[in-house]
Amino acid sequence: MATYYVDPENKTGSAVDSAGGGSISSPYVELDYAVQDINSGGVHSKGSTGDVFKMIGVYAPDNTKAANLTTQLLSYGNGAKIVGDGANGFGTSSPTSMATMSQANCTTPIINSISWNYGTVASFKFTNFRDSTYAISAGQRLNFIGNHCDTSAISGAGSQARIVAGRNAWRAIGNYVKARSSTGIMFQPYTSHVVAYNYADLDDGNTTKAVSLQLSSTNSGNHFIGNIVYVGGAAQAFRSNSDFIALGNLIVGTSGNGTGIVFGNSGNHAVICGNHFENLYQAFGALSNGSTTSGYITSTDNTYHNVTYVDTPNPDFTRTWNASGCIIARNTNLARSGVVNAATGDLRTSSSRLGKNMLNALDLQTAWEKKMSSGVNINNPTQYFPFG
Repeated sequence: MATYYVDPENKTGSAVDSAGGGSISSPYVELDYAVQDINSGGVHSKGSTGDVFKMIGVYAPDNTKAANLTTQLLSYGNGAKIVGDGANGFGTSSPTSMATMSQANCTTPIINSISWNYGTVASFKFTNFRDSTYAISAGQRLNFIGNHCDTSAISGAGSQARIVAGRNAWRAIGNYVKARSSTGIMFQPYTSHVVAYNYADLDDGNTTKAVSLQLSSTNSGNHFIGNIVYVGGAAQAFRSNSDFIALGNLIVGTSGNGTGIVFGNSGNHAVICGNHFENLYQAFGALSNGSTTSGYITSTDNTYHNVTYVDTPNPDFTRTWNASGCIIARNTNLARSGVVNAATGDLRTSSSRLGKNMLNALDLQTAWEKKMSSGVNINNPTQYFPFG
């Protein structure tokens, strides 16, 4: 694996597209040329486990360059990692100084192929999103990590914001998302994808409870873990079909019209545990009419505050789950808000939510004491196993 440097705005003053380039002192200008040069095998050769392309400044390809980048990534094969390294100089990336990917000059996705697999796009600020068009559309096992995605310029009736799409087993982790469109799924659903530890601020501007703006959706076998989702209007955090897990998410509404998790075709075999729901129409359930879903839902150890429907099917719509086939246990209705200040978006955990899960019922002190009395030397990390 090698690292190559790309400077599309020539911030370094020494950027040039020439064969064998890509060093810090002589970076490439265009990303598509950089990948093409690696593909040629003239001076460089592709790493067996992929290569890293570090970028600074603003990358805003037109349709021709975006199409060539897609072609070159397909020729490159699996494992190319495209990483934002800084706004003005290499190695200067920080939350306030990120390289940028912009759709200002292209009407297509910047990368547009479901056959580009095992790729990574990380640490960019995305700008100038196109209505109804993904910024990145890629293949299986894509990693979309640590990107800043403010799509709020796309707004109004009929608008549809989109950010990234992948195929099976792709991952969106640690991203910031803001959306104000009336519809849209920020992270495209597919089988076995993972949406984890993202912060999303979603507001569709609606009061009608219907399927609209969502952070992500599911086909089956998906994982939603540790996300913080702030929903305004009637937006939803996730839309589900079946066989998904939602663990440790914080989903807080502002209007009381939003839904944490919307059941689509079926909520079959869903596991919804350790989450907090607040100021919502419902924690999870249907927002449509149709035949009854089958059930097999497990919902335990969640906390909630000011939510109309949590533990029972929502009777406002006919597509409900079969409660007799579900496990609903130990969900705690808090007397006070579970966050510091939902109205201002201060979503830090409040004291009312501490200890409101199954971990609180474990006798950790006794377990600790017994382990200590067994003679374990805590100065030796290889022997330090307090629970067994």
